[in-house]
Amino acid sequence: MQTEFEEYVSTRSGALVRFAHLLCGDRHLAEDLVQEVLAKAYPRWRRVREYDPDLYLRRSLIWANSAWWRRRSSREAASAQLPDAPTGTDFAGRLADRAEMWQLLAALPRRQRTVLVLRFFEDLDDDRIAQLLECSPVTVRVHAHRGLDRLRTLLHVPSPAELPAPPAVPLDGVRRRADRNRRRRIATGVVAALVGILLLAVPLLARVSPPPVISPTPTPAPSAQPTASDGPVTLTPSTLQPTPFPYEPGVSPQLPDGLRREVSLRYLLPTLSYWDPARPSRNLQLQAGVDGPGREGGEQVTVGGATGFRWTDTGEYGSRILYLSWQRDGRWLRLTVSEVLTETEAIAFAANLRPAALGSTSRLGIGLAPAGWDLLTYGENEVTVHGRAVDTGGGYHQYPQLTVQYGYGGRAEGMPDLTVAGHPAQYVTTGYSAGVAVYLDDRHVVTVYCLTDVLRLPREILIRVAESVSLDGVPLSRVTAPAEP
Repeated sequence: MQTEFEEYVSTRSGALVRFAHLLCGDRHLAEDLVQEVLAKAYPRWRRVREYDPDLYLRRSLIWANSAWWRRRSSREAASAQLPDAPTGTDFAGRLADRAEMWQLLAALPRRQRTVLVLRFFEDLDDDRIAQLLECSPVTVRVHAHRGLDRLRTLLHVPSPAELPAPPAVPLDGVRRRADRNRRRRIATGVVAALVGILLLAVPLLARVSPPPVISPTPTPAPSAQPTASDGPVTLTPSTLQPTPFPYEPGVSPQLPDGLRREVSLRYLLPTLSYWDPARPSRNLQLQAGVDGPGREGGEQVTVGGATGFRWTDTGEYGSRILYLSWQRDGRWLRLTVSEVLTETEAIAFAANLRPAALGSTSRLGIGLAPAGWDLLTYGENEVTVHGRAVDTGGGYHQYPQLTVQYGYGGRAEGMPDLTVAGHPAQYVTTGYSAGVAVYLDDRHVVTVYCLTDVLRLPREILIRVAESVSLDGVPLSRVTAPAEP
């Protein structure tokens, strides 16, 4: 095991340093984060190598970077070299380009920035990014689309070139950190054992009989912290039902084979999607009830006798994306097509829609939900509900959110400390979320989490929601062989 670990550190730690550098923006901090996650992975390397070392360590780096930002008390960044010191023939141009790139990335929300780093600098596809961030591929595409739109608004920047991988981190430093972590665990275990012995010995030494066991009177279920507008959060039987999609495709044109259909609710909009699991750039999305025709300056087209607008853009994979907006039955519809239909076929597809009520294809169901909260998204493997907006200052409003996801996921550090619906589970917190992960087997996990920027729901609330979840109509307590996400 030691030889395999040393070989991995010498061949792959440089790429991990580059990835951490892109996340945190500081080379020295990136090396420190990589050494820390490698030191924690060393004692359990046999299990890590059987799972997926790159996926495990990248996910650990994301968590470590988020935790470091939360702990950081100063926003000053140390530098070994002053920016006005010459480092080449065109140091001024390189310095300006580097500063401009980091300013653009720093202007994005952390989630969007992480998705763009994983996609463009690490060259990962949407499914791989979804595994790292523990969300659905559709959520990854939403973050990427919004992040790129924001960057285009700020400045037209070409795609960055591939960065060379830094040298491997020193193996001696990783070993020293692993030994230090092992000594800390031993010391903590010894202290805990001594405290336990003292607690057991005190009643014997004092010759005092233990008090009788009294069954407490049942109390109502705990509620969450109050928010600025909603008050305490309580759980009620869920009656959440997404709005059905009002149309279905006609017979012409025929969509290509191999596409996967999904009927969902995306940010309060009924959505019909077709996408290729093996090739994310091939997709089609139709949304009903969008706010107006979209981008100004689009060319006018005729869609089924109605006036519409079209415009094109370039996708993240270099593919051409066609946007088509038109009105039907008093609502605006928007069709987004990439590598599935030609422009003529897309217009024919839009014109041949037939009225129908397509129900959601979501595999998840929740039996309990916060009282008064509404659906925000309802996808195939993800359900999100939100409460009323909370003013976080400066006129900026945020929604408290509770999300249930089903997908792939490895266990976090330490053994599962809970049992939820008959399955091992863990309570996991990061710098921006808190949740309960229920492991259906070694690969499949159901996660119930809340964003803590606005509201931190108690662990008891999250556990009760997790116990009420069903997968493909079967309660989690009866799920034994889950199907693939």
